[in-house]
Amino acid sequence: MKVGDQGKLGVGQADPNGGELLQLTTLNHYVIKKVAVHSNGLFAIAMTYDGRLFTWGHNSFGQLGLGHTMSMKVPQLVTSLTSSFILDVSCGMTHAAAITTLGEVFVWGYFGGLILDNDQHIVHTPKKVEALSSVVIIQVSCGIGGLTVLLDADHNVII
Repeated sequence: MKVGDQGKLGVGQADPNGGELLQLTTLNHYVIKKVAVHSNGLFAIAMTYDGRLFTWGHNSFGQLGLGHTMSMKVPQLVTSLTSSFILDVSCGMTHAAAITTLGEVFVWGYFGGLILDNDQHIVHTPKKVEALSSVVIIQVSCGIGGLTVLLDADHNVII
């Protein structure tokens, strides 16, 4: 695979500058608060100061949260979360998770650790984890194999 294949760079093409640093100009109209990428580097997420998420890159499991499995070469707004203000976000190898200012947890892609109402393990759009509705979550970290680790408002670690 070439650097930037399947949209990993977010600039619309693979390695256009021969390895030089690139600015992701498609997000210039937004103030970015956080970026997240898993160590495999296949997809990325940018979180804005106003709580929006943009995703790009490889998407074979719906890990971009866009409702499909097509890879995206430039950042795309995760429209299903625009009514929620996102506080934190993390990328796993094949999934992602976000926390809202209300402490809600949303997951998407291919994951294993968190059980959804109907035991789904692949979802193409962010889905709220109802099993955590009585807990206020303040931080999330995703890893390999669908592992998602959460921190609640009482500073308890939830796996």
